[in-house]
Amino acid sequence: MGKMLSIWILLTIFSITFGQQAPKIVVQPVDFINRRAISRSHSEGLVIPCTAIGYGTIAYSWRHNGQPLQADQRIRIQGGNLTFSGIVLADAGKYVCLATNSLGTSVSREATLQVRYLPFLPGGSTIITRSMNNVVRVKCNISPNTAPRPDQIYWTKSDGSVVKENKRIVLTRYDGDLIFLAGLKNETGKYRCNTISDIFDPKSRSTSATTLTAGYQTVNFTSNIFRTSLPKIEIAPNDTTAEIGDKKVILECIAVGFPIPTILWSKKSGTLPINRYKFENYGRHLVLQDIQESDYGDYQCTAISDGNQVSASAKLFVVSELRWSVSIADRNYSIESDILWPCSASGSNIRYKWFMNGNEIIASAKYLLHSNGSLTIRNLERSDSKVYTCMAHNDRSNIVSSGWLNVTVAAPSFVELPYTQTSLFKGEDGIIRCTVTGGPHPMMAYAKDDQFIDILRNSKYTIMKNGNLIIHNVKESDAGTYKCMATNRFGTATVSGAAVVINATIITRKLATTAIRRSKNISLTCQAQSESGLSVAMYWQRNGVNVTSPRAKITTTGLTTVLKVLNAILEDSGTYACVVATNLPYQGRYLKTSKALITVHDVPDAPFNFRYSGLTSTSVLLSWLPGHPNNSPLKRFQIKYRINSINSWRLADNSIPVSATFHRINLSPFNSYTIAMTAINGVGTSANSKYISFTTPVDIPYYAPGKFRATAVLDDASAIDIQFVPLSRERQNDMGINYRLFYRQHQSKTAWNNITIGISGNYRLTGLVPAASYQLQLQPFNNAGAGKLKTTILTVTTGKTPPNAAPTDTMAYITGMNKVTLTWKKISLNHSLTVTGYRVSFWIYDRSMASTRTFGDINRVTLKGFQLNMNYSFTINAFNEGGDGPLSPVLTKLIDNPVPGSISNLVASQSVINQVVINWKAPLYSNGVITHYMINCTLLNSQDIAGPVVSNTTSSASTEYILYNMRPGKYLFTVIPSNINGYGIPATIQYEIIDITGTILLAPTDLTASNIQETSVDFNWVAVDVTLKGFIIQSKLDLPGNLFVNNSQMISPKSRQFTANNLIPSSKYIFHIIAVGSDDKLSLPSNQVNVTTAPRKEPISTTTISIIGGAAGFAVVVAVIVIIACYSRRHRTKKSCQPHSIKPIVPPLPVEEPEEVASRPPLPTDSQHLNDPFDHSDVDAESNDSMDQYADLPSLSKFNENGSFIGEYGTVTIIKNVANSPYGAHYSEVKYGGTSAGSAAASVYSGYSSRPGSRHGSRPGSPVGTMNHQNSGFLSFV
Repeated sequence: MGKMLSIWILLTIFSITFGQQAPKIVVQPVDFINRRAISRSHSEGLVIPCTAIGYGTIAYSWRHNGQPLQADQRIRIQGGNLTFSGIVLADAGKYVCLATNSLGTSVSREATLQVRYLPFLPGGSTIITRSMNNVVRVKCNISPNTAPRPDQIYWTKSDGSVVKENKRIVLTRYDGDLIFLAGLKNETGKYRCNTISDIFDPKSRSTSATTLTAGYQTVNFTSNIFRTSLPKIEIAPNDTTAEIGDKKVILECIAVGFPIPTILWSKKSGTLPINRYKFENYGRHLVLQDIQESDYGDYQCTAISDGNQVSASAKLFVVSELRWSVSIADRNYSIESDILWPCSASGSNIRYKWFMNGNEIIASAKYLLHSNGSLTIRNLERSDSKVYTCMAHNDRSNIVSSGWLNVTVAAPSFVELPYTQTSLFKGEDGIIRCTVTGGPHPMMAYAKDDQFIDILRNSKYTIMKNGNLIIHNVKESDAGTYKCMATNRFGTATVSGAAVVINATIITRKLATTAIRRSKNISLTCQAQSESGLSVAMYWQRNGVNVTSPRAKITTTGLTTVLKVLNAILEDSGTYACVVATNLPYQGRYLKTSKALITVHDVPDAPFNFRYSGLTSTSVLLSWLPGHPNNSPLKRFQIKYRINSINSWRLADNSIPVSATFHRINLSPFNSYTIAMTAINGVGTSANSKYISFTTPVDIPYYAPGKFRATAVLDDASAIDIQFVPLSRERQNDMGINYRLFYRQHQSKTAWNNITIGISGNYRLTGLVPAASYQLQLQPFNNAGAGKLKTTILTVTTGKTPPNAAPTDTMAYITGMNKVTLTWKKISLNHSLTVTGYRVSFWIYDRSMASTRTFGDINRVTLKGFQLNMNYSFTINAFNEGGDGPLSPVLTKLIDNPVPGSISNLVASQSVINQVVINWKAPLYSNGVITHYMINCTLLNSQDIAGPVVSNTTSSASTEYILYNMRPGKYLFTVIPSNINGYGIPATIQYEIIDITGTILLAPTDLTASNIQETSVDFNWVAVDVTLKGFIIQSKLDLPGNLFVNNSQMISPKSRQFTANNLIPSSKYIFHIIAVGSDDKLSLPSNQVNVTTAPRKEPISTTTISIIGGAAGFAVVVAVIVIIACYSRRHRTKKSCQPHSIKPIVPPLPVEEPEEVASRPPLPTDSQHLNDPFDHSDVDAESNDSMDQYADLPSLSKFNENGSFIGEYGTVTIIKNVANSPYGAHYSEVKYGGTSAGSAAASVYSGYSSRPGSRHGSRPGSPVGTMNHQNSGFLSFV
């Protein structure tokens, strides 16, 4: 056995020394698929290559579809290559090459051979008859078994001419079908399908075309015209997989319908790849170029026809070419160790296989296959020395990497020695280099300055797997000489080296992530600090490469360096690094780096290819392609327009998602539009796109005139004045605009009267019945006809007085993404003037289109249905029987981020002199987190006119605020909630502060709590010296819904302190105190005090009780045995077992006490304890302490160190407030049974558990100073 082991060691050394190499396949087998698929007619010269290098003779073998390949006259293995003399369909499949030498077998990548199959196209004829403008699909009928698909498909007519695609004629890309989207009469005829396949010749490595032709099919379009049909997706785009770097990927979408649909493309999440896509074949093909990983996602085609649309989508999967991130190589590993062999590739959907000498490894207890590609082999043996191959594969390809595992058997040796001087950085982790090899893997030991380092008990050190020693949190004391010792059963090796501790090089001014606008200068500053005397260099990198741009200027002074990049461009973006290199003696460069992402961005480029289609009198479809976002992601698009001769831009839509490439906007008839589009990113808004212009067709009016109001005429009881805003030019929809007024007496069943009133916006309707109620309504008309809408019906009584003032203090609050809450101050009323309600009118650009809502006699209303990011105008007026009052000033509000709604339950209370407490409930709709509240306070004069406003804010979202130093008077208190978007709707309350001095019973003040225990707490307070019956303490547990209850009986009126008892430990309470007057009237409560009682002390543990119980049981057994023994002896000797005298058992003294104090006087007896169930045999007559008495005293320790009760041997006299006592008390005297413990009082030293000699002349258990948990002095006995 020893001889064989020696031979193995020699072979191991020989293989390492003389470089034996396992087989390495340097020419991998290649695929013959798709355009390189092999045809049976062109198979001569087919060679699947395989070449390996390595030690000695290399033998080759092949596998086909996982089975060993048997070579014959047709298929041969020549120098590793697999050659074919003609192929058959059965030759298709997967091929693997195996190369073997004396060290093992390597496995090649898996190559695919595709045998081309070209079945003939069908020759039968078909006749298809359809009406004009209808859809016809003529099938090419390519066999599904055709592999690969033809390279070209085209159609010809009977005269041999080639059919070309146009807007109406489609050739499908995959199936090769011919589709007439809207057939014409002159397209009747015979058509046939033709395919071209490029056949690859492996011998010449060239291609030759093979053409197949199908039979004719007849298409007949009749004179009948097919009118309209809804759009339909005939061929939806297919899910497609592309590889990063592919030059082109085509997604196809074909839609049918009449009119012929327009096809538009978009990416569901994000924009189409900027500058890397185009539309072909009339939009039916989306072509993506130079594929990148970011192109992954869902792409949608939308077919739009005559205002109708339908969509379909497909997913583009983007994979990357398989590349090794970590390939495997030859490894030397120690016997009996475990190896973790990393293997990792980059790519998509990667899976891994491992082979050992050509055979696939199956997971087991010895071989662990990890999902990340790594392989673990446990407990290496000599027989594990083999060639291992890792294969990474996905659905598109595969790659392999091989390496020889040499299981070593050798004495320890160090492959990397400690540096002559290792520099360790103070405060960081340092490494003593002792890289070791050997088989089995050596055991490591370390010494510092010849002192053994106990690694297991010292967390300061960690051993690395390669033998290096890590020293954590380096200190000055870690400097010295370190020795590394490696041992296995074949020998021992030792190395040593010195270590010094120096200050670490640190970067004191680091880089920060920054974004700047294009054309601005980048300026970065980096500052470092280093040990004096060391050589330090500083330099800059961008994306891991040294900065060398001619626009970059670097200035370095000492350990401060500044990088400036002038006139930054988008391409200057990247991760910048300040690198500080410290040159250490013997070790070389030590690097510290500060990195930050610097982004150069700008507003986006304008959308391009902006065009319109589907124009009607009311809408238009706009399409575009997004411009470059310029390193700031797009947020949205906006469309704006100019109308007729108005030069200012208006927003048509401000919130178009970035994934959109088309959008329909609403228009008005009879108008000329100029439309532009912009893109918005985090930097700002792009320039305008190219303008498009058009004019919409005419139509009848769509809207009623705005702000329609009617008012009784005061000096003419038979007339009513009409006011309205005529429709603007853009809403007239045709020439000849005018207005027709409809009116009739209220509740009359007669027909409506009507009159044309012109376009001025003012009209007086006369000849009416005095004091009669009339209904009125207005309708526009033009040359195209009467308008679609009339105004709402107004009711006015002739001769009545209308409101004569407009509402004031109008405010608008955004309280939702499409909601606005309006508030206003009502108009003043008198005995002759009443108000029925209020009307609110609002509009965006055109007041002639104002919408009007009518409400009752209120001053707040919430309206819904507003467009986000649009400016709305509002005006309000009061109305009554006499008609409408004046309009309030116009208020404009942008619909954007919502603020909080109004609070509720606003109350004010006065509990103490000159102090007011404001309470409220938070808003029901906060629209985010409430950040704080504003509290406005206004003093009213005798005419209720408000004075100056004093504003305060809460520090958080608290719903209570206390105002101090408030003098008597009438006040308005307003509370306004705020979130991050701003202040919300105010709520107001009026409250009068009165002078309560001498008129009511004043509440106690300054209530404070102290000495908080488990079940009790002490209180102090301040109260005015008036005639009182007393005070009552009230409390409640701090839980929702709890009420205050009395915690005391009547407390003396002279008292200003009280102890509340019977509380629950570890509980939160709220206390206040109330004064009770001589007439039994109660004051308001004092200030509240929050108290948390102390936790309950843990009882004796179950384990302790079990031990005591066991000891007691054992004592009973011993007692029984003693009694039996005494009984037996008594019968033998006829004598009693009772001794003449019994001395108490004296506990052993501490070892440091002098021997002369060992004698202790006997304890007195007390007959009253003879029947004590606790058997208090050692209790003085004056001390009747028991365990249950002491169990509930929280301020005392329960037992002495010898197990007796504290105070068991006597009473203690305490003198408080003795000077120089750190614990606030001294013990001057100890008495036992009323007598002095000695001629001199026992000295006590606070803070010490014992003192030699302190027991001299004392009874057993002399006291020694100690501390309890309240830092008060007490006695324990030893």
